[in-house]
Amino acid sequence: EVLHRLLAGEACLVVTSAKGLKWKVLPPGEIRTYTLRFRVGDDVDLEDVLRRCTEMGYYGVARVEAPGDFARKGGIFDVFSVSYETPLRVELLGDTVESIRFFDATTQRSQSEIPEALVPPCSPLILSAENVQRATQAVRASRHGGTRERERLEEHIQERMHFDGM
Repeated sequence: EVLHRLLAGEACLVVTSAKGLKWKVLPPGEIRTYTLRFRVGDDVDLEDVLRRCTEMGYYGVARVEAPGDFARKGGIFDVFSVSYETPLRVELLGDTVESIRFFDATTQRSQSEIPEALVPPCSPLILSAENVQRATQAVRASRHGGTRERERLEEHIQERMHFDGM
């Protein structure tokens, strides 16, 4: 949320720890491109949303319970956005967003309705096709580690698996 305010040119005060200052942050263009915005009445391509969530570091699961989870149940898209303390349920009628609600992760029951929601990247690395290709090429060009380690690393990257050190 803070990054979006800064990108929008809003004046805001950022308070963080020394450890927080060391965190890597996505380039502004990737933050803008890969933040999903849902508004009641807007049309969305749900298949594109699911693909982008995976690229953004979210994990497809059967039941959304933790930050970074997402699930699709017919015309319902559940996501635990890192922007909120509780998960979101986006209900679609065809391709149109009919409602956006927070829901309880334990009971899965809907709570308050909101008119719009942001789902920013969940990871400091976007696993888009271009980034995956660039990372794969870097691993192939690397001389570090053994051949098997590099092959395993390349497989993980191509499967878009997030892991320590990425």
